[in-house]
Amino acid sequence: MGRILSFIFGFEIAAMIVAYLSFQGIADRGVASLVAGSVFVALGVTMVALGMRNRAFRKTFTFWLGLVHLFVISLPMMATRIANWGTEFHSVYIFGVIPGPTFHRYSEMFYAALVIGTVIDRVRFRYEERKLGHQ
Repeated sequence: MGRILSFIFGFEIAAMIVAYLSFQGIADRGVASLVAGSVFVALGVTMVALGMRNRAFRKTFTFWLGLVHLFVISLPMMATRIANWGTEFHSVYIFGVIPGPTFHRYSEMFYAALVIGTVIDRVRFRYEERKLGHQ
């Protein structure tokens, strides 16, 4: 489990870096959002796939937050961006009601919770591992 959580944490950090660099290095905001969104969707798919294969992982904050990240945040935002290609992000509404910039702020806060949840899971797992090792 420790290796899975470490991998996910690394993926989360890499996704943030790719998102930042895509908006810094790609002039077309739509293409930059597609690159960044693809990495965030890939992260979510990876977490869900790991949860389907590993029963213990399904008991973590990371897995459940990953489900929300994929199905409530990343896929809807990316689908809306694609469906509204060429439209300024401030004019886009996610789920038809939430302005794009507002949704993006919420997604950033949620992503921070996801990363913190992964750290908590890793610390919890490490504590349990050490506790079992000392018995």
